[in-house]
Amino acid sequence: MRFFASEKIPVTFSQLDGQNEAEGGIDVKGDAECGSLACGDDSAWIGIRVDLDENGAVSSDPVVVGGYTDCL
Repeated sequence: MRFFASEKIPVTFSQLDGQNEAEGGIDVKGDAECGSLACGDDSAWIGIRVDLDENGAVSSDPVVVGGYTDCL
């Protein structure tokens, strides 16, 4: 929670197949000027997920994922 809060990343908690996890993500807005040169403004989404034990403590290395939400 301290990491998500310090980086101002909204976090959600869920359980999938009996495994608890915390997940959060941020949207990164690209440069609007790029939209006129290519097919989009180069915006992206960056997410992070960690598994949690039964006490809510982190029990795995973080998994960082990302992708473009508007064409590169």
